[in-house]
Amino acid sequence: MKTTLVRIVFGMVGTVLLAGAVCRAEDAALASARAAGMAGANAASVRDATAQWYNPAAFGFFGRSEWASNAVDNADLSGQGFSWDLVGVGGGYAMTENMGRYLDILADIDFDDFDSGNLSSNPDNVHDLLSMVGVVGAINESDSLLASASAGTALQIGRFGIGLRMFGEAAAWAQPDTANLVLDGYATTAALVGEIGAAALSEGFAWDGTYYLSAQQRSDLATALGVTPTSSTIQYLDDKIAGLAADGDLTDAEIANAVALFGRLVPGAGGSIDDNLTTLVGRGFAVAEIPVSYGWALNKNLSIGATVKVMQGHVLGTKVWLFGDDNDTVLEDISDTEEASFNVGLDVGVLYRMPKFQFAVVGHNLNKPSFSGFTDTIEYTINGGATQVETITVPDVEIDPQITIGAAFMPSRRLTLESNFDLLETGTLLPGYDVQRVSFGGELDVWVLAFRAGAYRNLAESWQDWVATAGVGVNLLGMKVDMGCAYSLGDDVEYDGNKIPSEGRFYASIGMDF
Repeated sequence: MKTTLVRIVFGMVGTVLLAGAVCRAEDAALASARAAGMAGANAASVRDATAQWYNPAAFGFFGRSEWASNAVDNADLSGQGFSWDLVGVGGGYAMTENMGRYLDILADIDFDDFDSGNLSSNPDNVHDLLSMVGVVGAINESDSLLASASAGTALQIGRFGIGLRMFGEAAAWAQPDTANLVLDGYATTAALVGEIGAAALSEGFAWDGTYYLSAQQRSDLATALGVTPTSSTIQYLDDKIAGLAADGDLTDAEIANAVALFGRLVPGAGGSIDDNLTTLVGRGFAVAEIPVSYGWALNKNLSIGATVKVMQGHVLGTKVWLFGDDNDTVLEDISDTEEASFNVGLDVGVLYRMPKFQFAVVGHNLNKPSFSGFTDTIEYTINGGATQVETITVPDVEIDPQITIGAAFMPSRRLTLESNFDLLETGTLLPGYDVQRVSFGGELDVWVLAFRAGAYRNLAESWQDWVATAGVGVNLLGMKVDMGCAYSLGDDVEYDGNKIPSEGRFYASIGMDF
């Protein structure tokens, strides 16, 4: 059963993304390679067809030759008569709260290592057992894996723009069953205690005279195991737990869960692990949209614009049981459990410019477009038992409005520095997880090359780290190739021997610019 949870989490997210078609619908700020390299800070400095997503007010300044030599034309927007983002594709992921750490812990755990005889033969299995129980007791829906993808094209002719783009997001999180955790192969509690004692003996454990657990925790653990609080069994488990704390593998709260749940592992404590109903919930949303944009410059300094989006949304969702026999079938059938519906979205932008500075206010999805969810029934069996039927309800998806303000400093045509700030918190597919970004980005244009860098942070979630971005663009004879990436600056997650950042993104595009 090794890495089953990890495999299903990644498999579920990937399946939901593929089934939904192909960046979060509310996360269009990272919908181009230039913006991805500049941490999404493009509301005040966008200068091509992708203004459809960043600020449609820029269209009002495009192709206005009468302002070509004016000092306010910082980014040469007056010369932008035609641009075509031929194709752009991107994707990303984020592990929320403690999901990255939990996947790191669970990836190398084989539940069969906890069977009778395996604890005594390998003391490391006692370490893993305590880790597993601590994680199972702590994991909840805020510990999730979010993945996103996008693909599209955008065309700008003068003050008009039209495009086609698909956004998709998938989320997966666990709902643990802490009632059915009894280990296999132990006839009595004494048998489990004997295994733990044998593990301590083979490891050459010697108590150093100090305890990590509180007196109450030691008493609770001793009661569950039928030993005294000062027994060598408790001393050994206390030492293992102290090691988990020192290494940062488990927090104090997770250790408290491990102590509380350890008593459920012994015979007679409750349901068998063969009956465990730990589930993984998957949610997905994909939208295909055709945006039409127009900008109107009131004068050489001020422009307003709007994008109207015809949208077809697909809401997906499913549920699988970690110990179930039908997971592959459930995942294969996910494309049959979705609901499609149409709606219209509205973005409005304002762009004000003066020599060397530009300022923007952009409202995304101001009409809060929503898409219908559904109710479905899923059949499942646990370890060859009777077939069960459960009804799941996948709620409607409503895209929250967002208002972004931006300011750009453009001392020359070669250098752009910009900052954007989201005024509102917007929801995601994950319950209780919101997004509100502050971002800083810059671009240095050196002949045919453009170098970009930036950083952003999600202010809605205090635990999230800063995310760094970088990108490069090549513009030669009107053709341009751009790439941008992002990676979190916090602790990496180790999975399958490889270290990966807890959040990452990549976007690439090919276009024309005249």
